[in-house]
Amino acid sequence: MSIALRLFALVLVTMALMLLGADLITTLETGKFTTRSLANIWTLMDKAEPAALFTWADQHLPGFLVTATKALLSLWGWAVTGPVGCLLLFAFGRRSSG
Repeated sequence: MSIALRLFALVLVTMALMLLGADLITTLETGKFTTRSLANIWTLMDKAEPAALFTWADQHLPGFLVTATKALLSLWGWAVTGPVGCLLLFAFGRRSSG
């Protein structure tokens, strides 16, 4: 189990570095600071789903959960995946046998 979580953490850290690099290249190309939020990244994979989630949340969730959902999806992609991956790596890293 710890090997699977270490692999998952490595994938998260790798994704964070890829997203940070993509944001850096886009910033250099456009000349203005650019970052991709989790909703933007999700939109790249499926254009309708983030809007459908927001619509569903507005109709079925209490107000504070709607706000929390929108706040979570507005965070930068690399700023979410990187720290979560690092925390998992620290938690499930190699243990010394002695």
